[in-house]
Amino acid sequence: MAQAKEKIFETTYGLLIYYSNEATDNQKKSFFNLINKNNIPYFILDPQDFSRTISNLVKDITIQPEINQRNTKIKNGKLVDNNILFFSGFTREQVEDFLETIRDEKYPRFPLKAAATEHNYDFTFGQLIEELIKDRTVISHVINLRKRINELKRLIDQSNKLKQADKLILETEISKAEKLLVDIEKTFDLTEFKKQINKFNKLLAEIKKKESE
Repeated sequence: MAQAKEKIFETTYGLLIYYSNEATDNQKKSFFNLINKNNIPYFILDPQDFSRTISNLVKDITIQPEINQRNTKIKNGKLVDNNILFFSGFTREQVEDFLETIRDEKYPRFPLKAAATEHNYDFTFGQLIEELIKDRTVISHVINLRKRINELKRLIDQSNKLKQADKLILETEISKAEKLLVDIEKTFDLTEFKKQINKFNKLLAEIKKKESE
């Protein structure tokens, strides 16, 4: 994979990689062969590196002869559950091409992925992980709530047993839920999302029960 001129963020070219216990040795070997074949510099992270800033970590990115995974335990004894892949100095096209390539099952899965930006460059890697987990939580709850909103809309449209007054009440609930989906970055409240999803689960169950009677 050749370097290109327009990077997402102008910094050292290469990868920061963290392997959790979910990556097999064969997957690691296949992944190393891939990045070695493409002459992509990298640095394997240890949890002790999580307190270092990304700007500091990218200085350790280099072409290495082999992958050396060190101790995977954090000081408090916990493990980071997911593999993490961080792109430094890549273009968007390079990131997309690389991610498409590693969709093959012979490579490790990287549920947490990010690229160096002006916003995160001075984050510690631990802070970055927190942001990535938060983003994934947001996306998951947004998708779940949207699915339930759409399902409720479908049932309202198709129902022959719901009274018009009941439909208006349900449409009001839908309107309230949809407001949560506006400007997620500023308004996301995990507790409120969970409450809305649970409420919609009950509403959907009640309507389906009524329709089946």
